[in-house]
Amino acid sequence: MQAWFPILARWNGRIVYYDGFAGPGVYSEGEDGSPLIALNAAKSHDYQPGTELVFVFVEEHEKRAKNLQQVIEKEALPGNFRCRVIDKEFETALGKTLDYVEKEGLDMAPTFAFIDPFGIKGLPFFLIERLLGNAKCEVLITFMDSTIERFVSELPGQVNELIGNSSASSVIRSSKDRITKARELYYNSLKGVAEFV
Repeated sequence: MQAWFPILARWNGRIVYYDGFAGPGVYSEGEDGSPLIALNAAKSHDYQPGTELVFVFVEEHEKRAKNLQQVIEKEALPGNFRCRVIDKEFETALGKTLDYVEKEGLDMAPTFAFIDPFGIKGLPFFLIERLLGNAKCEVLITFMDSTIERFVSELPGQVNELIGNSSASSVIRSSKDRITKARELYYNSLKGVAEFV
């Protein structure tokens, strides 16, 4: 983030940080959550006049979303920062954004999407593919390989949806090293839609 914000802001009038599973903002032991880490990274740079930094924080749990909103409101943010907390599921929130961009024929602003799920649910590969179909969009994904290894037999449909491969769950189940196979399949899916993985 320290590198991404100033580099992209140098050439673009608006950039977006999109946090798909934002959490409450601050955790029980006082640790900053990803929204504050991103905001602090962005605040540490100077920007060209007129540059707008948009922060979208998606948190599906209403109580956490409210807490995050309160945490952000206490932050001393520059006037060119725009923050929005959305209390919906990641899949719904990102899907609506992409639908709007496509319907209106808009070019999406350069976007860094941090996608750090709590498991394997709600992160369908087709959404990642749609997001990466926009120029200057990047994703950082926490890939829950141990969760896949644990639930590949019980949740084959979710595993297939996550990886973007209709036979992923059966391939992983039959592998001697399920974690390595899950990573390999996801990597291959990403290589099909991203220039760099």
